[in-house]
Amino acid sequence: MKIEVQGRRLRLDPGLQSLIGRQSAKVRKLLPSFKPHDLDLRVVVELLPRGRQCETVLVLVVPQTAIRVRETADSPSTSITHAFRELVRRVHKFKSRLAR
Repeated sequence: MKIEVQGRRLRLDPGLQSLIGRQSAKVRKLLPSFKPHDLDLRVVVELLPRGRQCETVLVLVVPQTAIRVRETADSPSTSITHAFRELVRRVHKFKSRLAR
C-alpha cells in the first residue's frame, strides 16, 4: 500500500508517524484480496486556525472506489486514531458490499 502523509500547519513528529504506520498496517490486513500496489492511502493532518483543534482526512483508494474519512479532535493523535477507527468501519462495510 502506498502511503502519503502530509502535515499542514503542523510538524509530524516520529510518534505521530509511527501511529499512522501502525494504524495503516491494520487497514492493510483487512484487505488481503487486493495487491499492495492497488491500494493508496493519503493522510492529511491539519492544525485548524480556530482554536487548537486538529483535523485528519484519510482517503483510501481501492480499485472500485475511494473511501474518505474526516475527523476533528483536540489533539493530533486523537484525531488520527478516531479517523482510522472510522476508516476501519467503512472498510468492513465496503467488504460486506463486495461479498454480495
